[in-house]
Amino acid sequence: MKQARFLMALTLLSCLQAWGQSEARKLVEANWAVNATPSVAAADFSKEGVAYFRSLLGRSYGRNELAPDVYEVTIPDLSWDLVARASKIKGALGTVGDYKWIDIDADGMYELLEVTDASGRAFYNTLTVVKRIGGGFRFQPIWIWSAPKITESFGDLQTSARGSWSICENGCEVIVTDLDQDGSMELILPVGIGHSRAGAPFPLWTTIFRWEEFRYVQAEERFRSFYETVLLPKVEQKITELSRGKDESQQDRDEALGVEWVVRDKILRLLRGGPNVGLERAIRWAKHPNPNVRLNALAEFGEIPGEESLRYLEMLAKDDDTNVHTYAERLIRERKK
Repeated sequence: MKQARFLMALTLLSCLQAWGQSEARKLVEANWAVNATPSVAAADFSKEGVAYFRSLLGRSYGRNELAPDVYEVTIPDLSWDLVARASKIKGALGTVGDYKWIDIDADGMYELLEVTDASGRAFYNTLTVVKRIGGGFRFQPIWIWSAPKITESFGDLQTSARGSWSICENGCEVIVTDLDQDGSMELILPVGIGHSRAGAPFPLWTTIFRWEEFRYVQAEERFRSFYETVLLPKVEQKITELSRGKDESQQDRDEALGVEWVVRDKILRLLRGGPNVGLERAIRWAKHPNPNVRLNALAEFGEIPGEESLRYLEMLAKDDDTNVHTYAERLIRERKK
């Protein structure tokens, strides 16, 4: 019985491998033009096929002469044998949470955007943008907080901000939208601030990337109005609600409030509120008995320049809590680079 089940599982895995490889070949050979018939966007490729294709690009040692985070690979250089071997190992190709075909730069060609979990824990922390070029492909991986969904939005700023809270209460997602109405699509992405901690709230930042020549680059300062009119009111509303709350314990409230204050202070620093916004609060937190609150202090100190913040980083580098002193040591190393 056990042998029969093993053989059945092996057969199923072989079928999935063959299917994924077949769909990846169709992706490679397809016409990615928006007006092509049939349209690649209407082909309904499986997530397994997209995972196989993305692994094919990533394992083919693409050149990155244009920028450190942008790679190119020609079709003859695609390592089909290498990926075929890797596909026999469960989870080796990662799991695709979602993918979309979008003409991000209005050039009449679709680009493929997909989010991947490589950990096996449903943590979709890599967004890959793939562009068809000449005899091959150009691709850019972007690290994000876990976002299993990609949403293309055609609404205003308020609509585009859906789901992009400081702590992703409505579910984190990648939002693709034309914020400045210039024809190219911006990315609204969740990224972590500071050190994640098990079982406690974690501050998440909403960053914005814009298309520039051949890749996506961070462009938060270009879209200050988004932070001022969309994100800041949401965060301040959350701070007010948490401050009035009576159902949570004091510890839970301190941790949750700290997360929102970290995000609020980062917004104000972006809006020219001064580089030291949040410093006094972080100093108070640095002496708090709860290590998760001290981690929030470190998230603030990591963003604030100057000798005073460095002095508190050095103090917390001697903290008894492993997460606190490890994160403080890392921030000190980064500051001294």
